[in-house]
Amino acid sequence: MTIAYFKSRCLVCWKGFEVPLLPDSSYGDNLYYDKIAKTFSYFSWFDNKEIENCLTDFLSKNPKLQFSNDDTKGNTARQIVGLMANGDKECVLGYNRCPRCGLKFNSVSATRTEIKEIETLNFTNFLNLDNNARQQYLLDRTKNGL
Repeated sequence: MTIAYFKSRCLVCWKGFEVPLLPDSSYGDNLYYDKIAKTFSYFSWFDNKEIENCLTDFLSKNPKLQFSNDDTKGNTARQIVGLMANGDKECVLGYNRCPRCGLKFNSVSATRTEIKEIETLNFTNFLNLDNNARQQYLLDRTKNGL
């Protein structure tokens, strides 16, 4: 996906960096950040029915996670998608993680720096598991909270 990047500055360590922003018309789309590779990825709910079905199945068996699955209580589904993806991904929910200090306390300016391609989330490792192994993997990753 081609996306615009904007100037951003950490309000703790003052590091300047670029962050992608989805357009206002991006319903059903999310950005994810890899905390190790320090790269962004794109995810669309409309193009990933198999991931959505696995997630629905997992949440239906875990009522405590269902309670926190909306925009006001933690965005559980979006966070679990990050756990399913290859790498160490987290959903970008408002604030971006600073590449220097790792905190999520920054401001984004209206100054566009560039337009570039970002990769889509890859779920190869997760999808290679059988259904029972997928459920166990998610249970192990969420047992201590998200």
